[in-house]
Amino acid sequence: EYAKERYGTFDGNLKKWDWEKPNSENIMKLKIGWGYMPGIAIEEGRDFSAYLENVPAENKEKVIEAIHFTHKYCSSASSDKGNLDIPTDWEEAYDARAWTAFPERR
Repeated sequence: EYAKERYGTFDGNLKKWDWEKPNSENIMKLKIGWGYMPGIAIEEGRDFSAYLENVPAENKEKVIEAIHFTHKYCSSASSDKGNLDIPTDWEEAYDARAWTAFPERR
C-alpha cells in the first residue's frame, strides 16, 4: 500500500504533463509535487526509451521491464488494476515496525 501511495504522485504528475511542451516547462508547472516526488507514471503504449539514453544498452530491457512491473502493481491507471494478486512472500514488506518481536518472526 505504501508503494501505491507513493506512485500516486507519479499518476498525478502524468495527468498534468503536456507532451507538446519541453520537460523543463512541465517540471516548472509541477514545482511543488516535483520537488517532493519527482517523476511521472508511464503512459501505457507510449515509447519512453528516449528518456533512458544514459542507461547502458545491456540494461535497458531490464529497466523497462522493471518500470512496467512497478506501473502494473502500483498505478491507479494500470490496465491490470483489480486483476492482480499480491504474492504472499511480499506481505512481510508491509511490516514497517522498527523492531519485530522475536516470537513474531518467521
